[in-house]
Amino acid sequence: MDTIVSGALIGLTVLAVAEGVLVLICLRQVGLIAERLENLDEPSALQGPAERIPMLRGGDAHGEGELVITWPGHRALLIALTTHCGSCDEIVEALPEIRLDNPDLPIILAFVATATEARAYVMAHRIPSDITALAHTAFRRVLRVRATPYAFVVNPDGSIKARGITNTADHVTNLLHGTSLDGLPRRTSEIVEEAIR
Repeated sequence: MDTIVSGALIGLTVLAVAEGVLVLICLRQVGLIAERLENLDEPSALQGPAERIPMLRGGDAHGEGELVITWPGHRALLIALTTHCGSCDEIVEALPEIRLDNPDLPIILAFVATATEARAYVMAHRIPSDITALAHTAFRRVLRVRATPYAFVVNPDGSIKARGITNTADHVTNLLHGTSLDGLPRRTSEIVEEAIR
């Protein structure tokens, strides 16, 4: 009789953990859908005046000290990440592929975290030092990012060419080219919508 009760308790515990994981997955999807709906009326990143990325100041995730990022006249890829996000881990794993396809493109990782958390993440994931990585807990607000990973293609003058939620290297490539897979120019909201699918 005790083994039946013990087995039932173990089964209920496993079921409760599984339900908790499903709830977390659902909450992430709700956030992605909310982000997509909010961006539907956004003006095209390929037309008209563009928003600008502000100067970024944060802890150096590769070492001690502070980094200041300004936009000194070259195009760059800026990716906002957190240290506790499975999709962020996938983007970090895709960095070599992104770098291979875009060898001259500076990549900047902006961690929404403390410098200590970001340093531990950079070390654990062996992010190379030629990829700039900085951290500040205010980056979510400064960059107006609700979900991560979120990438920006930044023009030489600091204006945003394209942006969106990016869960794979293909999503980043879409943003870098500002096109769909068929090569036609797309609105930023359409690129974001495509990236969510």
